[in-house]
Formats: sequence, C-alpha cells, structure tokens
Amino acid sequence: MIKHIFITLPILLLFFNCQTDTTKKPTTAELLIGKWELAEAMRDNKPTTSLDGAYFIFDEAGMLASNFYGTEVKSPYSLKNEDKVIYHDNQYKTDYNIQLLEENKLVLLFSVRNTKFNLSLKKVKKE
Repeated sequence: MIKHIFITLPILLLFFNCQTDTTKKPTTAELLIGKWELAEAMRDNKPTTSLDGAYFIFDEAGMLASNFYGTEVKSPYSLKNEDKVIYHDNQYKTDYNIQLLEENKLVLLFSVRNTKFNLSLKKVKKE
C-alpha cells in the first residue's frame, strides 16, 4: 500500500505541474492602450534629445494622441500586418513598425519625410 502511494504521488505531482498555462496573453491592441513616454530616441541612427517630452496615448476607441510633431494631435489609428504596424491616420499617414511591445516597453521604427526614427517608449503607470 505504501509502495503504491510513493509511486502514485510523484505521478500526480508531475501531472499537475505539467498542465498547460491557460492564462490569456494580452493582444497587441490591449498592450498598446495607455500613455507611453519617450525614454530614448534615434534620428537617422544618431541619438537625439530634441524629442524629449514626446508621448503617445492610445485609447480604446482607436484614437492616438501624440505631441511627436510639436503640438498634440489626436487622430485615428489602426493595426495592420498581423498587428506589427500601427497606421496613424495623421497628416503624414505614418506607419509605425512595432519592433518590440511588452507590458512596459514599446519600440517603434518609422520614417517621416525620409528621416528615420527609432523610439523607445516606457508606459506610464496609471495612478
């Protein structure tokens, strides 16, 4: 009897530890929602501080507010190419390529008027 317990117990423990993770991972759209502030910027592959203070705010209604172009502009955005590109329907019709998207970090690559940008952004925690 004790022998059966010593054999059965490890098998049960192994079974419960090997079950698949059923937690749902957030989608790209869900991860984007919120305010993102500039942590580091590159313009044509060179560090720049002229964009300090830039932010992007993505809301659940599909609007993007950003002061990247100087003053805050709010206009629609959508995801495309398997959620790897944010299309911002602003005056420049910008495609932001998502290089990295984590819970608190977003890296965007894009071009404006033939100038390449690489922005690292950090998510602002809700208060």
